[in-house]
Amino acid sequence: MHNWSRRPAKSIYILIPIVPELSGGADRVAMLAEFAGRWLKAHTSIDQESYQKSALKLSSTDGLCLEVTFFPVRGAKTRQIRSEFIVMILDAAKRFKLCLMRAEVRSSSPWPGAQNGDEEEYEKIDLTDLLPSKELTTRAGYKPKMS
Repeated sequence: MHNWSRRPAKSIYILIPIVPELSGGADRVAMLAEFAGRWLKAHTSIDQESYQKSALKLSSTDGLCLEVTFFPVRGAKTRQIRSEFIVMILDAAKRFKLCLMRAEVRSSSPWPGAQNGDEEEYEKIDLTDLLPSKELTTRAGYKPKMS
């Protein structure tokens, strides 16, 4: 038996709707999901022993979504890690020229000049600066811890 109100860390669950019609196909969306998984594994404040998920999901209400679940390590601030993840995923999605807004809101391409079919261009995108770092923590609105 477990008392979930006294768990050492709260899970973080994020569901991000993606508009495939305005995002250039499945390859870039899959690359985003794969990078999010690598980011989870690279972050020192995420419990590597607990459940982690970064996968694409089809929902009857939201359509295509990136579903992400993970647990922070004991004592880590959930809000800070969630903020870092959101900043990172928005930057990565912009580099891949993915549209994260609902289709009803958008009427044109997500960014001017976005073209479909140039997947080699997106495979070469450098995302290393979006991996966990003091700069990302600062961009997420938190003061990095000194070590």
